[in-house]
Amino acid sequence: MKNNQDLLRQVYYSSLKITVYRNILQDQAFKTFMKLVHQLNCPSPLYEELIENYHTLSALLMNRYGMEKNITGDLWQNHVINLVMEDENIFSLMCEAGQFDNIPPSIVDTVLNDLTYIQQLFNVGGQAVQALKEKTCIEIWPSWEMGGTVSNSSSIKDRLLASNNRKELLAELSRYYRYKGCGLFSKCNAFRWVKKNGCGCLVGVSSPDPIRLEGLIGYEAERSDVLQNTLQFIHHLPANNVLLYGDRGTGKSSTVKALLNEYAPKGLRLIELSKHHLADLPEILALLQNRGLRFIIFVDDLAFESDGTQYTALKSILEGGVEAKPSNVLIYATSNRRHLIKEYFSERSHDDEVSSQDTMQEKLSLADRFGITITFTSPDQEKYLRIVEGLAKQRKLNIDTNQLRQNALKWEMWHNGRSPRTAKQFIDHLEGQRKLVDSGQ
Repeated sequence: MKNNQDLLRQVYYSSLKITVYRNILQDQAFKTFMKLVHQLNCPSPLYEELIENYHTLSALLMNRYGMEKNITGDLWQNHVINLVMEDENIFSLMCEAGQFDNIPPSIVDTVLNDLTYIQQLFNVGGQAVQALKEKTCIEIWPSWEMGGTVSNSSSIKDRLLASNNRKELLAELSRYYRYKGCGLFSKCNAFRWVKKNGCGCLVGVSSPDPIRLEGLIGYEAERSDVLQNTLQFIHHLPANNVLLYGDRGTGKSSTVKALLNEYAPKGLRLIELSKHHLADLPEILALLQNRGLRFIIFVDDLAFESDGTQYTALKSILEGGVEAKPSNVLIYATSNRRHLIKEYFSERSHDDEVSSQDTMQEKLSLADRFGITITFTSPDQEKYLRIVEGLAKQRKLNIDTNQLRQNALKWEMWHNGRSPRTAKQFIDHLEGQRKLVDSGQ
């Protein structure tokens, strides 16, 4: 008992010395754990408080990780690793920006000390439970073990769990922050800009569209230009803002989302921005400009009313504003209108305004601010059928080609016309129909 209590006392005071990673002390589960450790250090702790804090901590950990398949260590150890990996501080931000070699030695030394203290907290879970049993004389407590073990995989969490060398931990973390990021951007790859009560913030998308580039059939030539531009961007080379223009259902939005899934491991992030919130672009850029990751701001279905003024905010950001757009941000937009702004024949009358032609040119110039414009047109019949056949092959649907083509043509006549979206909807229907029959339902 004495050895456990000495260790718990040492760990409690070590937690107070955490400096660079001090944000983790504000985590609710961490605070509950430290309350428990503090109570176990007391000569006569309140029995009820010990029970309450342990069960509160267990509930927090189980609710967060209980359904995860890949737990590293026990629930407490898994949580401590996550806190370190997600923390946003001066060290993690500089690593994300690729500035590890420029971090002052005093900060590096402080981080090394923090890792020593955090590792003590990481290892103390079992001793805390043993001390709890001895204090309360209760043998059975909710287990934090969920079957997680150190594996032979290359997972950063496994390597952190297995390592006892502070400098190895430091190197692992610096590499992780460089390519995965820290803070909010290490938790998700896709985000939405959300406004509530007049205030905007980034909200992570936990389950983004899983579409991959290899799953998109047709339009390879159009997509190649977007792909090349994105490759230049993630390799920190000059790249352009992109406008994907064309008919509905041709895969414009899917192309952008597939780029994220392809290049997120290389530091690409996607932020979806509604056209109604374009005035918030300066605020968003301020959040992103000092980050080491690469961001695509995605504006889907971009179009403006003729008398609207929102387009001026976007126009200013694209080119011509006082403040330059950060080099780590591009804007990718999709639209069904080539010039983005509705134009009416009545506007072509020059009777009401001396410089009406200048006004017209100002409205039409917005699309020209995108460095690259890619056009996606509706497929002809043969191209539509090739897409259908390609999707059927991907889904491993064993069906006569002639029958497949005939049914696909009927589907597009009855539904939404020829497009990759219609082709996918037809294949979804066909696959579901076949699986329902096979299941005997």
